Amino acid sequence: MNANRHILLTVAQTRAAEAAAVATGRSWAELMDAAGAAVAAAAQAMRAERSTDGPVLVLCGPGKNGGDGYIAARLLREAGLPVRLCALGDQETLPEPADAAAR
Repeated sequence: MNANRHILLTVAQTRAAEAAAVATGRSWAELMDAAGAAVAAAAQAMRAERSTDGPVLVLCGPGKNGGDGYIAARLLREAGLPVRLCALGDQETLPEPADAAAR
């Protein structure tokens, strides 16, 4: 596959892919860790391409995908990059494992 080609999934396709992964024994936390790591890697690559030193802005919603963002932010910070995080929605009602990632 061409490295510059991106495949976007519909909501239904994403839910089916997640369900298939969970059916094989992967946990939601493992899926979230993998997604967060992929986002962090992509952000680092984009940052390197642009030769910028400003902070990486991570927007985290109130659902499980928000957990991906919290993990990405943590990994970017651990890599020594400045990170600004904006949490959207009611953080008191985050589902697991997004709640654990936020903490």
